[in-house]
Amino acid sequence: MGRIYPVRLCSGEIRAWRFDGRDGRGLAWWHDTETGTGFNESGVLYAWELLPEGRAMAEPWWIRVALPFPASLALPALGLGVAWLTWPQAAGAGALMLALLAGLAAWTLVEYLLHRFFMHGVEPFTAWHLQHHDRPLEPLRVPVVFSLGLVLALLGLPLLVLGPDSLAAPFSAGLLLGDVLQESVHQRLHGHELSGQWLPYLREHHAWHHFKDESLAFGTLTDFWDRCFGTCPPSARGR
Repeated sequence: MGRIYPVRLCSGEIRAWRFDGRDGRGLAWWHDTETGTGFNESGVLYAWELLPEGRAMAEPWWIRVALPFPASLALPALGLGVAWLTWPQAAGAGALMLALLAGLAAWTLVEYLLHRFFMHGVEPFTAWHLQHHDRPLEPLRVPVVFSLGLVLALLGLPLLVLGPDSLAAPFSAGLLLGDVLQESVHQRLHGHELSGQWLPYLREHHAWHHFKDESLAFGTLTDFWDRCFGTCPPSARGR
């Protein structure tokens, strides 16, 4: 329950449907991630086909052009270089550090929102993300167009809001550092022995999203926003 499947409609269109379980009559209930509509199988008046598990939905070429980890860190690292070139020289060390930490904290919200509403709701990125769900042990792949667009947004939006003579550059650097940290931790959660308390807990949190309910546990670096928005797994709510 909660798993998202690629479905081919009679028109040939590929959609992503989330399986929400069966009711007392044994009817399967589905949720179309694109339209937000919930329905049971008896109410579908057109032919549809559930594609075999693990089969990728149709992807445009610009989604297939992707970099595996750690090469996927190249564009965020380049963005950090751009932020350094526009670093404010007049700002004090305290203000710079606060802006950097604020950007890092803001990234955790950006990552949560992207994962919940973009990766699980906007095609063709949902299809790309579903491949990671089906093959979680393979190296993470990030489409170049997605990474480039994200880096430009993380550099441009703070500059647009705060202005050129501001702390936009260190705030953007914090966002980009969050991106690099999130990709690195995400990869580690999928294939390495973990020690301490933080990483094993994050692995347990992330595993809930992968293997129990894809409508919960969207945060990778923290479960803070899952707690705020009601998507924290039941096992973690009492902690």
